[in-house]
Amino acid sequence: MRSVKSVVVPNRGSPESSAAGFGLVARACAVLRRSVMKNTPLPRVLAFSLVAAAAVPALRAEAWNVFFGTGGPGAKGIYRASFDAATGKLGAAELAAEAGSPGFLALHPEGGRLYAAANVGGVQGAAAYRIGPGGALTLINASPTGDGGAAHIAVHPSGKFAATAQYGGGSVAVFPLAAVGSLGAAKLLRHQGGSKVVDKRQDTPHPHYIGWSPDGRFALVPDLGLDGIVIYRVNAAAGSLERHGIAASVPGGGPRHLKFSPDGKLLLTASADRTARIWSIESGKEVRQMAGHDGLVQQATFSRDGLSVATASVDGTCRIYESATGDYLFTLRGHRNSVESVAFAPNGKLIATGSRDRTLRIWDATCGIEL
Repeated sequence: MRSVKSVVVPNRGSPESSAAGFGLVARACAVLRRSVMKNTPLPRVLAFSLVAAAAVPALRAEAWNVFFGTGGPGAKGIYRASFDAATGKLGAAELAAEAGSPGFLALHPEGGRLYAAANVGGVQGAAAYRIGPGGALTLINASPTGDGGAAHIAVHPSGKFAATAQYGGGSVAVFPLAAVGSLGAAKLLRHQGGSKVVDKRQDTPHPHYIGWSPDGRFALVPDLGLDGIVIYRVNAAAGSLERHGIAASVPGGGPRHLKFSPDGKLLLTASADRTARIWSIESGKEVRQMAGHDGLVQQATFSRDGLSVATASVDGTCRIYESATGDYLFTLRGHRNSVESVAFAPNGKLIATGSRDRTLRIWDATCGIEL
């Protein structure tokens, strides 16, 4: 296996405790980090996803399947490893499905199916897999975006459709999902224009991510080239998106990633201008700015209680701020390359980071000490 781009853990039952669920993933991450540093040669960890952490059931004496999206020289596709919940040990990774650069993975909300932004059988787009016994992946089908490779994929909470963002093509593709999990033909929604504030980089649209509002009624797509967040209204019954408008960011800022606050009243954006910003959903205005990084900010996220913000940057650090004031608190130092992803534990006591230096690291969220 080469560069790990994303990690997902399928849901198997109702969670008894989200904190316990994160404990499973946190221990898996710690084990993986040690194995990566000492045994497994990986060129880089491009991204680390904890989207399924809260859905992991409480500790039980059984093995779980963990899936890794990969990319880079030597990578062959989606890998799977077995995680022993009783011992906290993560087994050796093995190839689960051949695919070209499955950069991001997303689980269906009902479980049992895995979706990837990947190139499969010469198709640049999305691929659907059925998760079988032992974590075996069976390809259901693949469907092209119609606009090149996808940078990100997300499944709507209704489970009726998935969507991808094409950074290079400047578009969003929407795929209906059949009851058996197969991807239908994509409907392409093209972004137009470019802010042109930053020469060349902002001459054309560059959507980088797609996320859902807390109520699932809207899709939000940060577009680096447009200097704004394109907003789509969701028609869940039809499995479609309709352009609603665009929320302008700062000129030259180049938004790349976003997260809602736990109460849904604030929106946090990570940008190419080395900052993270908090916006009021009600007024649409910027209320706080967090600066200090020496490179663009890859991701930004709220703590589960909304009191803190963590930012991941290409400068190799993660910075922690107080969300109410924007005041800087401390820096997580230790990675030797770009930090691509960051996530808080549900209990707020731990932070996980993934980096191109081949490591996943776990930190104490109160003081920044690496565990």
